[in-house]
Amino acid sequence: MISKADSAKIRILEILAMTGEMTGENIKAFFSSGEYVRKTITALKNESLIRKSSEKGKPVYRLTSKGRIKLKEVLPDVFEPLLEGRKTMNKIRDDDRRIERRNKLIEVLLILHRADVKIFPDEKVLLSNSSLIHRTDNTDTTDFEKNTQPEFYTAIEIKSLIPDYKTANGSRALGVLLSHGTIYIIYTTDIGDLIWRKETEKNFRETTRLTLARGVYGKDNGTYLLVLGEKEKAAHSIINRYKSRTVGKIYPSDDLPHMIFALKDSDKDATLRIITQNDNFIERLEAKLNHGLIEDPMFPYFAGKPKGTEGEYDAHVFLFDLCAVAAALDVCKNKGMKVNLFCFDYQKPYFESMIKDEIVKERLTVISYTEEEGRESAYE
Repeated sequence: MISKADSAKIRILEILAMTGEMTGENIKAFFSSGEYVRKTITALKNESLIRKSSEKGKPVYRLTSKGRIKLKEVLPDVFEPLLEGRKTMNKIRDDDRRIERRNKLIEVLLILHRADVKIFPDEKVLLSNSSLIHRTDNTDTTDFEKNTQPEFYTAIEIKSLIPDYKTANGSRALGVLLSHGTIYIIYTTDIGDLIWRKETEKNFRETTRLTLARGVYGKDNGTYLLVLGEKEKAAHSIINRYKSRTVGKIYPSDDLPHMIFALKDSDKDATLRIITQNDNFIERLEAKLNHGLIEDPMFPYFAGKPKGTEGEYDAHVFLFDLCAVAAALDVCKNKGMKVNLFCFDYQKPYFESMIKDEIVKERLTVISYTEEEGRESAYE
């Protein structure tokens, strides 16, 4: 049995294996006791399992070859494939672009860890039992499906598990969140500056849908793109590029739908908390609101047309669907249509602040619910 002290050591070795290198402060953020982590780091250094290095003058910690061997000895099923070969997860490159990507991965790992998502490799079901990816009987139940806690797989972990992901090389995705039968491909951007190649991201999403959604769950319950941002300004920048096809910049697209946005700060935005809970209340709420609506295949982002109306649509953006919001602004301004935008109360001021055009102000109505009201309506 692994002692508490050894368990903490393994955890630190794991997080360094995933990220390549981290500052002491970053490592401490993943644990409840900073002083205990400091002592554990010192012990790991004394055992030559990690070493202190420097990134642009900033002190960081990295695994040593002895540290990698230790992980493969303690968790062979997980780390033998991850730390071997040319595309090892622990290979460190120090160009600016890769440093930025590494820092964003650390940030996302911490956000998800605090949201009670499994991030450590030894916790993840697929890394210790990759056969679950290749199920063929849709009626089967597996240990993975019974698992109630969401799991996040980094891009390197996913590509090590599934050879088909070679068709999506170059994707800017940081990894994939598997949450209660639904899949979220995670990106992060601060001011809408994410380097974006739409065809590459389409390939990544399609490969994810075919291999993970169908392979693990036996069906596609939904494969979304989840963009995490520091401020709402990032979402505004993305929405403003709707149909612009700006080269190298992320934009909502008709052929890459289901792109949702969430603030990194869960105290300001409930999206991440909602999608990692296993209560499906958003689906139930939208089903209630859909009652009596007439679907229109010409506008798949919208829930449908209220009966007895012409040129009026309802759109549900409780999870801040960037494509739906962008399409709503577009049709109100350019096609003379009316849209009722249903959202949460904390989202309403931001959506209203985006409406600058007087014509759009007349045609777009923002209708908000508190989360409590939404839950009551969903389950009544």
